[in-house]
Amino acid sequence: MAILKCQADPQLHQLLTSNPEEGHVHLIPLSSISTDQLKLYLEKFKNFYDTIIAFRPTGWTYTQPAGTNQSPSVSSILSASITSNYTFADLQLSPRSTPTLQLYPVPYSEHSSFHELTCFAMSFNWKKMIATVNVGSEKSREKMAKWVDKWEAERRKRGKDTIVPHRHPDYW
Repeated sequence: MAILKCQADPQLHQLLTSNPEEGHVHLIPLSSISTDQLKLYLEKFKNFYDTIIAFRPTGWTYTQPAGTNQSPSVSSILSASITSNYTFADLQLSPRSTPTLQLYPVPYSEHSSFHELTCFAMSFNWKKMIATVNVGSEKSREKMAKWVDKWEAERRKRGKDTIVPHRHPDYW
């Protein structure tokens, strides 16, 4: 509630309550958005609610389309347009959902997309880049090291640091 109250939105503030028996929308910690945890949550409030519809943000729902180039040029990454929009029609119930507990995984990650990471690598004069995501195996580390080398070579080829323009004014 404290985070939501940081928004300068009196209408939103009027909708907020700290009493879970009064609220129809509950914001709970991400770690609680699993079928097992939600079953316990529903049991706790069984006198007030008989169904939970939950949305779990997850970066693990993305899969590359078949035939995607696994090693595109930096220029093609930078010039790529947004090709897909995720809409309500794309929502799929989690296999562990029940009639009283409906869990929808929604693609989201707190990490930058590969496009955003490439834009960053091309926009700033960095000395060393250390990958912290997708480095769990030697093969993954080697793959990321190749990308860092590719970005560095492309920056040298361009000759100067230029901030890569955004795809769309609302995108960033």
